[in-house]
Amino acid sequence: MPSKKSTMAVAAALLIAALTVLGRLGLWGTALPRGPLVAGTWTLAGIFLARAVGDFRLIGFGKRVRGTPFSFWDTWLFSPLCLGLGVGLLWIAWH
Repeated sequence: MPSKKSTMAVAAALLIAALTVLGRLGLWGTALPRGPLVAGTWTLAGIFLARAVGDFRLIGFGKRVRGTPFSFWDTWLFSPLCLGLGVGLLWIAWH
C-alpha cells in the first residue's frame, strides 16, 4: 500500500506532466520558454513508452511474473494506457 506522501508525490508529478503538455500545446504558460516544454514532452513520451515495455520482470508487456491481480491489470489496463499516452506524447512532441 502506498503511503500518503508517495501518493501526493505521484499526483504532483502528474500535475507537472499535464502542465508541460498543455504548455507544449500552447494552452497554458505562453510566457514560458518553448525549449523546456518541448524537451519535457519528449521526456514524458520516453517515460511512458519505457513503462509500457517494462522491466521484463514485474511490469510492462515483457513481464515474466504473471498470475497476480496486479499483472492482470497491468496487462489489460496499465501497459496499454502507458503505450497510448507514450504514442500520443510522441505525436505532440513531434508537431
